[in-house]
Amino acid sequence: MNTVSIKESPAMTVPIENWLTICEMLGETSTALAQVCRRTRAPAYEFMFKAVVFKDIGDLVEAANAWSDVGGRVLALVKELNLGVQIERRQDGVALHCNGRYEAHLNEIAFIHIRSMRHLTRLNITGIAIGSKIFSAITGLQQLCVLSLENVCVVGILEKYELDVMVARHVRLVNTCWHTLNLEEGLIRGSKNLKTLEMSWRGGGNKPRTGSENWQNATCESLEIHSRRGAWSTTRENLQNERREFMALIRRFKAIKKLHIRGWLPKFNDADAGHQTLSDSIAYFVGPVHFMKLSRRLPNLGRITLSDNGLNRGEVNEVEMQVQKVTILEVNVYVDDKERMCMMLAVMANVHQLKLNFSDDVNEPDDILNSVRDMLDYSPPIKRLFITADDPFVTEIPQEHFRALKAVCPGLEDIRIGQRCWRTKQGLWIEYIERDTN
Repeated sequence: MNTVSIKESPAMTVPIENWLTICEMLGETSTALAQVCRRTRAPAYEFMFKAVVFKDIGDLVEAANAWSDVGGRVLALVKELNLGVQIERRQDGVALHCNGRYEAHLNEIAFIHIRSMRHLTRLNITGIAIGSKIFSAITGLQQLCVLSLENVCVVGILEKYELDVMVARHVRLVNTCWHTLNLEEGLIRGSKNLKTLEMSWRGGGNKPRTGSENWQNATCESLEIHSRRGAWSTTRENLQNERREFMALIRRFKAIKKLHIRGWLPKFNDADAGHQTLSDSIAYFVGPVHFMKLSRRLPNLGRITLSDNGLNRGEVNEVEMQVQKVTILEVNVYVDDKERMCMMLAVMANVHQLKLNFSDDVNEPDDILNSVRDMLDYSPPIKRLFITADDPFVTEIPQEHFRALKAVCPGLEDIRIGQRCWRTKQGLWIEYIERDTN
């Protein structure tokens, strides 16, 4: 009796890594691979469900129920979950509040599905309401690396709720709203591997609860605080207390190297920091210039990016700034800020790299470059100069502009204006194309 030999499909010999590369090349059409054979189904599913997006809890539940025909295998493949609507922002940059409706029965079902995503590494929830069950599932994800909650309302958490230890290294808690018990502080404290934290300042709402005043974090390296005018008190006494609480919050993070303050801040003074150093670890500051009144409390500051549009007179006394270790400076300036910028560079005697972002509508290269020359009048030791403006500087720039900048900054070696680059060679400034090192 003749027997028919069944040959193995050539697809079975192709490594799984190659199939994943093919899926990336095919994009959305890679779904067809799931129907080809048993060998291509696994990489096709892995690619299809690697990152999923749902506009609300109901969509997540509906999709997960539809996937039930393949059991729990699909949910285990999800590595990135984006849940919620896109945040709309007003002209002042403030995000609108959560517009999602809390539905308890859907949260109960979604809790089971999210818990089944055991390989989830990135979770972004935006503009919706979630319950305690979903929050419990989030804190129990053992491979979660990035957690982002923006304009999210958390409801139904009771006082007896126990917070699990979080493994996420990058956490965003922006404009979160807690309708019952606020566990934001506990979430931060429970993140034992925290590297970057982005959070909102809520005035007295950030004050620690009784018995938790002494907690500290020794792993976070980057702290970004969103601050808006409405979060601060309008009375003088309360505002003074809130400024001190703001200082206490920063001090809790003992290892931060970068501090970024985004938005509006009241004017601080040296007394707000008391007699203590604010931080010995902060080397990079991004935020408003008047926070530099506390520069003596940041002894190891080496890089500054000022977020103000222009240098307003009276915001800070340059002579009182203690920024001798600063070597990299980025400032948003106007053409008329020549005197104030010049005074600031006179105090920062070790700045080697300077970036000037011109905020006004002056589009004449001559006006901008002449203004820059006046800003450098005290001959700071700058080696690299970056200039950005609305004008793309597509025309030829005369050599005398470069020579004038070199005259006030003898150490100047590299100038970048917009996307164009020049370096000096034997007395001439030669334009070059920067190579992409990526």
